[in-house]
Amino acid sequence: MSRRETTPSSRDERAQTTQDFAIGVSVFLLTVVFVLAYVPGTLAPLTASVDDGVNEQAERTATYLVSDLSRDGYALRLNESEREAFFEANAGSGVLVENVSLQSTVEANVSIEQLDGSPVSSAATTSTGDEYRNQSGALATRLVELRLPEHDDEWRLYRLTVRVW
Repeated sequence: MSRRETTPSSRDERAQTTQDFAIGVSVFLLTVVFVLAYVPGTLAPLTASVDDGVNEQAERTATYLVSDLSRDGYALRLNESEREAFFEANAGSGVLVENVSLQSTVEANVSIEQLDGSPVSSAATTSTGDEYRNQSGALATRLVELRLPEHDDEWRLYRLTVRVW
């Protein structure tokens, strides 16, 4: 009796089937998608997001202040006496929020700054409301013209900044 040796055919040597390949590629793609979706969230700064309602309050307050404090016939020029009266009447914590009808759960600050963001070095009052300490919140800015004694009473461009947090 002779023994016949059986040799595996080339078809039997194949270790990977089409289904194995499809499953492997699917698992790989799902892993890549998960990593791309997860990693940016872990690298993002840990700051609280700002509610849309707070953004709307800041925008509404900035628009209201520019229209209410501007001179007749000049959309951007602030009336000096009305500006001074506003900043003096709203001095202190919480007073501004109540006077411009913001929600009682927020804090707010209104300031007039140089265009580069630095404070105005003037004897005139240019900031009111709660003290802003770089909290996460909404910011609304408007360009305004203002006449201050330090600039020989010339009209100069400044930035009216409303912060609500």
